[in-house]
Amino acid sequence: KIEELKTIASKLSEFEYITKAYRVEDNAIKLHLKLPKSSDKQNKTHSYIFDMTRGHSTIYKAPPQKLIQRYNAPFDTLLFSLLSSSKLQEVSLYNNDRILRFKVAPKSSYKIQVVYLQLEFTGKYTNAILLDENSTIIEALKHIDRSSSFRIIRPGITLADIPAKTQPQIGSNIKDIDTLL
Repeated sequence: KIEELKTIASKLSEFEYITKAYRVEDNAIKLHLKLPKSSDKQNKTHSYIFDMTRGHSTIYKAPPQKLIQRYNAPFDTLLFSLLSSSKLQEVSLYNNDRILRFKVAPKSSYKIQVVYLQLEFTGKYTNAILLDENSTIIEALKHIDRSSSFRIIRPGITLADIPAKTQPQIGSNIKDIDTLL
């Protein structure tokens, strides 16, 4: 729900760094997020899993577990290299839709760069997409070509917006998002 995503975006904005980012299942991405130094010393790092299964996408927290399988697709390589050890600049909802967008500054020794991780929880268009500052697709969890959709998802192509859908405005009554997750 959009109100849950707004609350989750607000919670995730408290974090300062993404220490690790990788895929743990075919459609699930795990992010290890680190709080600023002045925050809670007991639990500095928190792990969130973003399940991007079409029609059943969800976000949850889970205790650490051993990886059953390592993923080595181009998306996984770029996800790990661009997001691991990166500074989290902003977490927001894109276009006031069910699209969670992380704005990060990857750790780079020679060039300041901005990368977006866009997680789309929209049912039909559910996907995880890495974008540059010009909304050009760097890589995506699921590639989509013209025969499947008007919205082509391939590296090097500018990402088209999802058609706008009017969302009912409901007040958020979520007290503790970590308990919900």
